[in-house]
Amino acid sequence: MVFSRIHSFFPLGRLLRLILLLAVTVQVSVILYNNFSGYYPLRDFQHFLFRLGMGIFISMIAGFLLAYPDLYMIRYLNKTVPWNTR
Repeated sequence: MVFSRIHSFFPLGRLLRLILLLAVTVQVSVILYNNFSGYYPLRDFQHFLFRLGMGIFISMIAGFLLAYPDLYMIRYLNKTVPWNTR
């Protein structure tokens, strides 16, 4: 399977943790900035959790959609033009 070759290069668990960490960091930053700037203020803590959950969900999907083509490109370039040669 195609994904098994990519996951041997970069394991799924590490990729999942990396994308989750980035998604949480970016979403918390964006939500807090929007709240403190007054652009989109939060009503209560439940509203914050809802926006955080939806943002993480969408960011995880987008992260995987960006990560897999990048990993394919890295794997392809590593085969055709390895770092050991010029």
